[in-house]
Amino acid sequence: MTRADTGRTRVRRAAGEVRRTFPGSDVALWAGGATYFGLIGMVPLALVSLWAVGLLVGGDTVERAMEAAIGGLPAGHGTPEALRTLTRVALSMSWVRALVVLFPASLYGEGLRRAFLQLSGVPDRLTGWRGRAGLLGVAVVAPFLVLVVLVAAPLVGPLYARGGWSLVLGIVIAFHVVWVTVSSALVALFRFVAPGRLGGRALLLGGFGTGSVLAGFLQGFVLFLAIPVEWSAPFGGLPIVGAVSALALWLYLLHLLVLGGYRVTVVLDETLPRRRRRRRLAPGAARAAGGNPRTMKAAVYRKTGPAAEVLAVEDIDVPDPGPGQVRVRITRSAINPTDWKTRAGLTGRDPDDFQVPHQDGAGVVDAVGPDVTDREPGQHVWIFFAAFGNRYGTAAEYSVLPAERTVPLPDNDHDELGACLGVPAVTAAQCLGSDPAALEGKTVLVAGGAGAVGHYAIELAKHAGARVVTTVSSEDKGELARAAGADVVVNYRESGAIERVRGYAEQVDRIVEVALGANLDLDLAVAGAGTVISVYANEPNDPVLPVRRFMTANATLRFVLLYGVLPDDLAADLAWVRDAVDAGALSPLPVSTFALDDVVAAQEAVENGAVGKVMLVP
Repeated sequence: MTRADTGRTRVRRAAGEVRRTFPGSDVALWAGGATYFGLIGMVPLALVSLWAVGLLVGGDTVERAMEAAIGGLPAGHGTPEALRTLTRVALSMSWVRALVVLFPASLYGEGLRRAFLQLSGVPDRLTGWRGRAGLLGVAVVAPFLVLVVLVAAPLVGPLYARGGWSLVLGIVIAFHVVWVTVSSALVALFRFVAPGRLGGRALLLGGFGTGSVLAGFLQGFVLFLAIPVEWSAPFGGLPIVGAVSALALWLYLLHLLVLGGYRVTVVLDETLPRRRRRRRLAPGAARAAGGNPRTMKAAVYRKTGPAAEVLAVEDIDVPDPGPGQVRVRITRSAINPTDWKTRAGLTGRDPDDFQVPHQDGAGVVDAVGPDVTDREPGQHVWIFFAAFGNRYGTAAEYSVLPAERTVPLPDNDHDELGACLGVPAVTAAQCLGSDPAALEGKTVLVAGGAGAVGHYAIELAKHAGARVVTTVSSEDKGELARAAGADVVVNYRESGAIERVRGYAEQVDRIVEVALGANLDLDLAVAGAGTVISVYANEPNDPVLPVRRFMTANATLRFVLLYGVLPDDLAADLAWVRDAVDAGALSPLPVSTFALDDVVAAQEAVENGAVGKVMLVP
């Protein structure tokens, strides 16, 4: 794969991740909440910043620079007088009053952090206090950014007043000044106020990219101030109500842009490769990233049964990795049918003491056991079999599991794809024979191409060079199968389905089967000597096998339950999936995300047949 291909893959997956964030989300509500806190905190923040600039360069200098800036602004809506009043009040403040003003200013940090939290998927505690403390860090930087604007104002203001090409030059200079200052403020907000720790490259790209959009938006707002509209008209002629409403609308739109830019920054952080530092550690010591957490939130059940009756989210002790184990900070916990069936008691007995559910997920290695040499703290991995013979599944903030059940993610992939893999992708590889070289030029029939296993069976088969025909139950699911790369998609509920499949291939080499009983006629219609039918799911009623027809076809019928696959075969399946991920051949399923606290609703969604992949974000 060339560097250009890798770059295109990163861009394509990053764009897809951003697109999937907003449909059906409450981003409008989050922006509204940030606007509420902004109305409380932005004026105090501006007062403190101007007061600090006055201490740096003198009050007279600030007033002259502000007058120059006002000269380039429209005179309508009381904007000049509002800025003069703001400057006068700020410069008259004492140290005590400035410290008092910092309190309402800090509330803006709380509002922003709560909004950012919805778009980051990062676990957080003491959100309000952390947001306020982070805003104080921004408040240290803000006066210097205001100073840059005020220094530029005496140059830009006269250019605005002259008109013509001077006005154009003034707009260009003003845009770049605003772009640099706003972008610097955004980088500070994303670094100090937002939860988690974003990488430097993502911060700069996301901050300055968002800043360019906001700079254009602010230029448009200046033009809006020049429009002779009466803001108070819709409010019975009450000027103060009209002014506050117009300001709130402007802040709301601004926060929509900021939240969108922050989400892009988070996706960039997941997509761009990071440089990792190796640490020298004492022999036999467990290696950890940062301090060792003591407790974590986890979904647990102590007996099997209905989700609403047995599942609960609790604070439990964070386990330490033992020999051969790693601890992973979970960023995504994916739910498979096997997870709810195990919790419901359909596949085994009650757990000893407690069980954290979910086999699959993705996250960052947090600590490694003393004899683990091929994993290191800070490494992004996808996870499979986390809860197989292990108490700590992925439905928690941390999971401890054998190191061989984690697979490193390449730098150009992100956690959402990794969490989708696990049981579905490895099952698909096993059903396809574990050997991609043997599949080249072959024809594969995938039953249920819109399902999780079907999706990855299509993509793995195409990656191996096979021809793929698949069956689905609706046009919407057909679109998902086509997007995965299927050559032919057939709706099995429509008449003539068997004829359409046979029209593409008289005989197929492999069949990946989800419902053997329902699909027997189709499978046998396209089976012949050498055809292997791999069945990976059971139906409510066991099918009656037409033995003579199977004998006549000379077909091989095999059943796949991933937990009992031989170690060498499992290693081959993992190698195939990992190679396909590295090549950019696999894509995430359509994702529905739930908070960890909503684990009951998430498991019930899977139990009720949700399309795509349901995930928890701890």
